[in-house]
Amino acid sequence: MAPVVSVIIPVFQAEAYLDECVRSVVEQSHHALDIILVDDGSTDGSPRLCDAWALRDARVRVIHQPNEGLSVARNSGLRLATGDFVTFVDADDLVAPDYVAELMEVARSTGADLVLANLVAFDDDQRPHFSPSRAMRRVPAEDALVDIVRTGVGFASCGKLIARHVFDVVRFEPRADFEDLQILPRLFAAASVVATSDAANYGYRQRAGSLMDGHRQVLRPSMFEILSSNIAFAQWSAHARAGEVTAGYVMFALRILEGQGRAGVVRAPGYDGAYRRFMARHIRVVLTSADVSVAYRAAALVSIVSPAAFVRGFRWAARLKSTVAPNLRRRSG
Repeated sequence: MAPVVSVIIPVFQAEAYLDECVRSVVEQSHHALDIILVDDGSTDGSPRLCDAWALRDARVRVIHQPNEGLSVARNSGLRLATGDFVTFVDADDLVAPDYVAELMEVARSTGADLVLANLVAFDDDQRPHFSPSRAMRRVPAEDALVDIVRTGVGFASCGKLIARHVFDVVRFEPRADFEDLQILPRLFAAASVVATSDAANYGYRQRAGSLMDGHRQVLRPSMFEILSSNIAFAQWSAHARAGEVTAGYVMFALRILEGQGRAGVVRAPGYDGAYRRFMARHIRVVLTSADVSVAYRAAALVSIVSPAAFVRGFRWAARLKSTVAPNLRRRSG
């Protein structure tokens, strides 16, 4: 008998996308699914659509609850989950027909209780371009976490298959602004075996007004509470590569600030002060890293004195790529 996979789909004001999302899940080639739709206080037509899917497919169950945010919605789904494994899908996203089957094959072949795949960006004007798995590998959990933190790719809770027992000791932080950033190191610490797949089989929709878009457009000071907590967690748990994790989170903070140079991105009140305190405490890991270019180290120092000046510098560099940007590259060499 095939292992049951619980698919948890938090739903908030997703009427325009929900049917397409749920259809991509119910039509999975891996049929043994436990599909949980968590209506998080939607006021549009989403609750009605959720109930319609429960009537249409016996594998679909629905929770209606007051609006409490993505973390609480995911936790509600976890309390109801009965599957051997869990995966999260956002209500405006799409998954490939073999999404679950491919990740389950990696879990079966490697014995992993945490499997990572690749996400594919798309928007309302195009379909996601999925590609199947051609390679998989078992990796130490600490190495996988360091790779994500260093590259900034893979923070999302979506696009992962996670054994349900991992959530015996881990839950999303209620009402957190950056719930995926917060839970990631704790998931890796609770998992015994981690594996990666090169499959690109989870499509995340890029659209104005989405939760992810909100994180990109408004830089909030609460992010530094999460980053500081994650650094402390790495040190408390005696992470063998805690120094690299710390450096990765500091570089993450710098990359986020760089992004403020894009049109429409703003720093919320209190962000600059929180940034300065965080960077002043941890800037040493950047200044002593041979992997970071000299010019970027200087820019990092400037950012502590004036985050605004740092942003202006990268905005200027973007306009003058041929002469300025090469000297402001992050990595040396």
